Amino acid sequence: MDVSLVLFMVLTFQGIFANSNRTVSFETINTFLMEVFADDLRHEALVSELKKSSSDVICLQEVWSDLRLSRLCENLAVSYPYSYSSLHAKDGFLPVSLGSMQSKCRKGALERVLECSVSACKNERSLDKFFECNFKKCKILQTLGAKCFECYVMQANICKYKTSTRLSLTEFLICLTNDLFSQNGMCTQLGSEPNRNLGLLILSKIPLRVDSLTTFIYNENVIIKRGILEAKLEDEYESLVSCTHLSADSSSFFDYAAGFNSWFELKQDEINTLINRYSGKSNVYIMGDFNVGPELPKENINGYFPELYKKLSDSGFNNLAVDYLHLCSFCKKNMLVKVVYKEKAENLIIDGIIPLKVSREFKTIKRTAMKNISLPLNFDFCVSDHWGIKASFYDY
Repeated sequence: MDVSLVLFMVLTFQGIFANSNRTVSFETINTFLMEVFADDLRHEALVSELKKSSSDVICLQEVWSDLRLSRLCENLAVSYPYSYSSLHAKDGFLPVSLGSMQSKCRKGALERVLECSVSACKNERSLDKFFECNFKKCKILQTLGAKCFECYVMQANICKYKTSTRLSLTEFLICLTNDLFSQNGMCTQLGSEPNRNLGLLILSKIPLRVDSLTTFIYNENVIIKRGILEAKLEDEYESLVSCTHLSADSSSFFDYAAGFNSWFELKQDEINTLINRYSGKSNVYIMGDFNVGPELPKENINGYFPELYKKLSDSGFNNLAVDYLHLCSFCKKNMLVKVVYKEKAENLIIDGIIPLKVSREFKTIKRTAMKNISLPLNFDFCVSDHWGIKASFYDY
């Protein structure tokens, strides 16, 4: 046989074999970058991990600080040159004006809220009673405007996390006073009129179609807005990436979900919206923290709004982490979970990836390692309170 023909056949076979084994990977990580605990250290560790990641598209959640979100995009620009968040402009880039720091609230508004909070509620014996007093007696809260009121509530929640081990109202008020005006605080925005930061960020090695970039908010009446980032990939399938973070049960912070009779009703509305938005569509990859999951007793997995996960699953929205992994994505042995949630901590599968009628063939799914970070006194903690979830698909 002619040598050149043999060589051609070998090269052709190698090309077909190589192409058949090419994979595309999608990853979701709830970062817990809420400006609560050692966020700068965890930010650096996360960047280090992601620079080594082989994932093609990543959906990050809980990057609530505008400044931190822009820093992540900058830190990872070489590894992930394409990004999208609700702060990005329509051309797919963070606006140049993000260099200026401004408040989401009118001048003097937060100072008047703090003055009322201290004078009217300083004698409350618990933080929950303080919140109740704050919202009942400080009528100025009702005049803040949606964006300012949202950031105040978020910052109050964060300070409750920070001071939860000490249960000191004085320390809580000191935290609130300092953090409301800090650069990484929830009430500080980058630029004059950016969109509301939903805590979501898409990072991609594959170009994103600029005309497909969409931000969707589940319900405008809810105090702390949740939503979806959408972006189509410039691939042969025009794959649609959906990055989302559904509401958790926050009944420990509020007596009700604004506009709903319960947190279950709010979450049910989000699930229905997700189903209605994507039912019948193909080549969709939904990634994120869904805050719903089934109970799997044999695997020691607790249910979290299991009825709502069943509704998702019955509608064809199957989380690969539930179907194939059977390992907690939110685990009570995680040191951050122990510190923040204490005895309420459970093993849950609430993070994951839901592929809908995708042309690629599913290959593998795994938890992505969140290495420990060491502090003095031999105190180790993870990069986040959630595991990352990574799914790979054959790209024929």
